[in-house]
Amino acid sequence: MSAYQDVPFGVLDPDDVTASWDDVTQREADAEHERAVNDRVAVLRVEADARRRLQAEDVSTASLRDHSDRLTHGGSFMFDIPDDGGALWGDGDRIAWASGESLMLYSAPGLGKTTLAGLLLRGRLGLIPAVLGMPIVPAAGRVLYLAMDRPQQIARALRRQFEPHERAALDERLTVWRGPLAADLSSTPTLLLDMADEAGADTIVVDSLKDAAARLSEDEGGRLYNIARQHALAEGIEILELHHARKASGEGRKRLGMDDIYGSVWIAAGAGSILALSGEAGDETIEIRGVKTPRGDIGPLQVRVDHERGTMSTEKTLSVLDALAGQGALQAPDVARDIYGREPSAAETQKTRRELDRLTESGSVERMPILSAAGGRQRHAYRLAETLAGTS
Repeated sequence: MSAYQDVPFGVLDPDDVTASWDDVTQREADAEHERAVNDRVAVLRVEADARRRLQAEDVSTASLRDHSDRLTHGGSFMFDIPDDGGALWGDGDRIAWASGESLMLYSAPGLGKTTLAGLLLRGRLGLIPAVLGMPIVPAAGRVLYLAMDRPQQIARALRRQFEPHERAALDERLTVWRGPLAADLSSTPTLLLDMADEAGADTIVVDSLKDAAARLSEDEGGRLYNIARQHALAEGIEILELHHARKASGEGRKRLGMDDIYGSVWIAAGAGSILALSGEAGDETIEIRGVKTPRGDIGPLQVRVDHERGTMSTEKTLSVLDALAGQGALQAPDVARDIYGREPSAAETQKTRRELDRLTESGSVERMPILSAAGGRQRHAYRLAETLAGTS
């Protein structure tokens, strides 16, 4: 029915006619605009799907061509690995960071991840020979530092650890990427490798992991990040990652374990080495412990942190030989109790027992069986070898 059907002829206001016509015209224009928008959205979706499909085809067809040098003979693969595990940080008995395997540092906020990363950075730049008492191998190429998580704060934190006269060495050996990456690692699996190539770097520091890839709490997100990590490692790029603990530090001085690492299990599973920093934000003394290491046990180390100067130093702890000195014969749990100054965990007791057995084989310690009731498990006590006991 017309809007003007009941209006007597000659009574209709011309202004009303104009206004109504304008409304009709505007509605038609709005409808035409909406159709155009929908058509454009459909085109963009097709283009996006096409780009993703083309990228997938490029990856699938180029991956073998670009990385054919990853094919190697079985004998070389198994027997040409260095006996020391290719240690980047550590020695023959304990390795905190092995070549070809990433090192992850994780903790609650404020415990010194960036400080420790800065010390390791100094080591890879060839400015210091050791970190926390363990030797570190300088990088052959440049180091690429991905300062994604508050770059200005990272700059201030690192500035504490370097001197003005080292500026030339930093310009020559270090490249820094500031802010978010150009793409998400979960959707661009070769990005780390591409960035290392662009910078001429053989070491990448990821600060921090949460800013490098999306959906890390989901298995798919963690799996895709690990693929990006492994692409770089396979091409000889060493990786140091900073990551966060799952739970806040408000729970007290809780010792962190594998379950406290934030995100998908694939993040930890793909890492070669993982060090946990435990304590409270701002503590002058924290604990650093290897929850996953390529070789040997790392810590637990009681580490003193100078937050103002950005330095770390290990506090002297009793050795097994120190604990046995002047004590006669002790069982492994008693030795561990003296070393740690508290009731040791099962893992700490086992670690102490392994060290006692190693020292027994070297002749520094003597192992003696302890008589037990029939059917009981054989136990042992340990004491300093006579040659050492006589000089203690």
